[in-house]
Amino acid sequence: MLEANTAAAIEVVPGAVEIREQWPTVTYRGDGGGQQSHIFDFWVRMATGLRVAIAVKPASKVETSGLARTIELIREQGVLRPLADATRVLTEAEVSRGVARNARRILRARRMRNEAEVEAARRDLAGRRGWFRFADPLRGLPVEAHRRTALWNLIDEGFLVAREDGDIVDRSLVRVAPLPTTA
Repeated sequence: MLEANTAAAIEVVPGAVEIREQWPTVTYRGDGGGQQSHIFDFWVRMATGLRVAIAVKPASKVETSGLARTIELIREQGVLRPLADATRVLTEAEVSRGVARNARRILRARRMRNEAEVEAARRDLAGRRGWFRFADPLRGLPVEAHRRTALWNLIDEGFLVAREDGDIVDRSLVRVAPLPTTA
């Protein structure tokens, strides 16, 4: 389940332009000197050009499985250099169930996006200040589901932000993101 949750979370990372699963496979020298191979769970290319090879493992198994040492050897030997610029090990600490649920809601909202509803939600929220419950803008609407989808689109865009990490539900506090300042 952790890999499936990670896949959803990676798909909504801002700036991710290419995602591969079960790639790359690299060969490295193990501690005993013999050839070993490792398949990364994901590979992501960012809009900036940064390429990241990602290994996914429950936190309790990162050390006992030898993954931490494997990644260390791969980095030391530079076998990823032609394929990736960085490596990451993701566990349930980075990809919680709440993060995955939010990612899946964003992916669904992308598929169901209604531009007119998104713009109506943006106009309605533009003047709001401070924190409010996620469900507050849904009250009194003839079809709450349309606006709910639009709110998830606005979270995806960064127009709305949650106060806390984790699963965003009706009682979660959100706010309109502050405008970026120019120096």
